[in-house]
Amino acid sequence: MRNVILIVLAVVGSFCYIGLLMYPSDLRPSVVTPSVVTPSVVAPSVVAPSVVAPSVVAPSVVCASEMAAHHRKLQTFSVPDSQRMWIVCANAGADFVCDHIASHGNWELHIYHELRSWLGRIRTAHPGRSVKFIDVGSNVGIHTFTMVPHVDAALAIEAMPHNFAALQDAWCLNNYANNNVQRVTLTQAAVGSGQFNGTCPIVSHDTNKNDGAMRCDLRATVQRVGTDIGSGYFVRAVVELTTIDAVVSSDPSWESFVYIMKIDIEGSELEAARGASKFYGGPHAPKVIISECWKSLDIPAYAEVMRGYGYAMLSISKRTWLPTTEAVRAYQEAMGQIEDFAFVKIPLLTSSELVSAGIAPPSS
Repeated sequence: MRNVILIVLAVVGSFCYIGLLMYPSDLRPSVVTPSVVTPSVVAPSVVAPSVVAPSVVAPSVVCASEMAAHHRKLQTFSVPDSQRMWIVCANAGADFVCDHIASHGNWELHIYHELRSWLGRIRTAHPGRSVKFIDVGSNVGIHTFTMVPHVDAALAIEAMPHNFAALQDAWCLNNYANNNVQRVTLTQAAVGSGQFNGTCPIVSHDTNKNDGAMRCDLRATVQRVGTDIGSGYFVRAVVELTTIDAVVSSDPSWESFVYIMKIDIEGSELEAARGASKFYGGPHAPKVIISECWKSLDIPAYAEVMRGYGYAMLSISKRTWLPTTEAVRAYQEAMGQIEDFAFVKIPLLTSSELVSAGIAPPSS
């Protein structure tokens, strides 16, 4: 009987301890969010992480207290290759991404598989080279942290302050469970075309608060966080604009990597591409860029800009190459509200893909 009582007390004590770590009442430090967090760098390696069970939060007292200060909620994110990463969320019930993770344990697995597939081809084409993953519009870091075990370094770029704070918390937690997350650099930045300096508001709907879109068309009249712009949309942040070229080149070692990239910035992908001419059009350009596109985006113009940088365009869902502006326009007319595309540098394509992409004529 005594042994039974001891076991019960031990179990209850464990739950109380974990709960204290996740929601400590007396650890509420003030948190200053820096614009760039650059962790110490470890030697590049590609090591699959061990599976992390939710109970392994015990060592991260500091992380837990930071989460409490940010009013965050801890989630785990799983992918089919058995790795598991910590994701930190806020606005439960009012954020599509985190709510989906809470109910399903994952998000956009098709993007993860697409990135992994192209990464394999990149490593085959560039043996021995270090590969860096860039996640523009990282949100709470889902794609950033799940790609880290498979690349040599990663850069997460996120504009929204609440999401960036969650990124910092997740980076902290994942470093306790998985040391290779130290290879991630976090940068708080909003990227645009570089055609003008200044600030732009980021807005989101009350049903999806962490999913913000830049509204530079409102910059002359709206510069206050919390402003109601109608139809359930509110200003969540006012951010200084920069460019992808500026962010990437700020790393002194940026020319030493081969790149693969994902960009999802809620309708600003075209403007970001215009501000990435040196990177996208240069010798160190990403070999593959996975891009979300809203139907409201000028996708033919986007495709034209990317074609000028030497990319071919592939519909991920249909596995269809879109070789001309007319083909892109026809595709956009028939597509749903959101689709994902792959922009692939021409040297990475097979001979049959070159034909399908309109780069090479069919063989006679």
